[in-house]
Amino acid sequence: MRTPFSLDTVLAVGVDPHRESLDVVAIHFPEEIVLDEAFDNTRAGHRALWTKAQALAHDQSLSLIFGLEDGSNYGYALGRFLVNQGGCVKEVNPRMTNRQRDFYGEDKTNRLDALATAAIVFRAFDRLPDVTAVQEATEATQELSRYREQLVKEQTAKLNRLHRYLANQYPTYKTFFSKLNGVTALHFWATYPTPAQLRATTLDELADFLHDKSKHSLGAEAARQKARHIFNALDDALLRDLGLLAEAQGAIIRDLAQRLLQLKRGIEAIEAKLEETVPATGQQLETFQAAMTSSSTLAGHAVVSAYDFGGIMRIADVGGGHGALLASILRHYPNMQGVLFDREEIVGGVPEDQFAGCDGRIAIESGSFFERVPDGCDAYIMKHIIHDWSDEHCCTILRLMRERLPANGRVLLCEMVVTDEPGPTPAKMLDIEMLLVTVGGKERTKHEFAELLGSCGLHLNRIVATERPIYVIEAVCE
Repeated sequence: MRTPFSLDTVLAVGVDPHRESLDVVAIHFPEEIVLDEAFDNTRAGHRALWTKAQALAHDQSLSLIFGLEDGSNYGYALGRFLVNQGGCVKEVNPRMTNRQRDFYGEDKTNRLDALATAAIVFRAFDRLPDVTAVQEATEATQELSRYREQLVKEQTAKLNRLHRYLANQYPTYKTFFSKLNGVTALHFWATYPTPAQLRATTLDELADFLHDKSKHSLGAEAARQKARHIFNALDDALLRDLGLLAEAQGAIIRDLAQRLLQLKRGIEAIEAKLEETVPATGQQLETFQAAMTSSSTLAGHAVVSAYDFGGIMRIADVGGGHGALLASILRHYPNMQGVLFDREEIVGGVPEDQFAGCDGRIAIESGSFFERVPDGCDAYIMKHIIHDWSDEHCCTILRLMRERLPANGRVLLCEMVVTDEPGPTPAKMLDIEMLLVTVGGKERTKHEFAELLGSCGLHLNRIVATERPIYVIEAVCE
């Protein structure tokens, strides 16, 4: 709701929200205080505040405008309540409140913050963002998107572990299914985690199982052919006794497959919810996904602008997603060759025009960076990959790169760097998030990067800052 604004016709209500209470000061221009009260930060308290503020505004024939400090935290529920009542609600940045409080020359109190918030409504009404239903939809979309990203990272970690264990039990497992993490494949691994579980299963039974778990997308004859291929690939494996190690690995494979099925369902549910929330922001889902890719593109431009890639003949973007970073590099260096490397289901979604203008210079490979990295490269680059993993996991990746690098090769890590800068920084805030959503993932200091790289036969040569909160960490062969 858009409220016509004139200083002498407005009742400005400043709210300083806290976990359990709301400090409220309402003023009439210039700063006549007409309400100075605390309310409970509950739905009943929200109704009481709305009712009292409305009555005051009505009695004085004033337009009612709320200023809400920190509306995304303790003030979130109040802001949505007021908007749903048809109120005009403005979001006030706490930094503005701090400056206004300094103007008063008094020590910080909750009441003074509420007064400062109300005063800012008068001084900066046109510059303050509205708390709206669209804003709520945007925040909901962002939260869902972040949670989906966490689920995908968890899925990647478990899928990489599943690869390692399956290689021990089914050496030719990659020939069984076109997608390792497809629903049919995961049901198979969960039911038959080792060849021993297939001993009592007939060809017809396995064919029926595959036909059923694929929800009949795999025809009866195709299911029978796949069952025959699996049995033929096992040969003597069905006859071997199951030792303790194989039993343990079988239990892990079964658990990983079941968890991956749960994660797949969870990701699908979140994506279905995104299809509801994204349109409420005024965008289409495709537009939102493009905006997310655009953020990655901006980071790529910052990296290319800050770092000199000259001298590199062939670079591999490991865990490179849809290739936004690599495309940016190749367009700036027309003589360079590039390899995009990520999981099959990721590189399968690369937009057709992603590498426009790079004809003949780009190769796309699929695989797990815990098992291999592309050959024939004199540089490897990774953006926001290392921070997802523990030092042990990172060493697996970095050693694979070191083994394949020529003497003059480079490893480039595009990551945030934790510094000694006081107060909160993007790297410190992200470090807390990585602690919550990963197993061993973290943001690292310059010293920690040097130690990590040194343990993998690499030397931290330099760290190059960019215009965004991301650095290029250059490592060379020791």
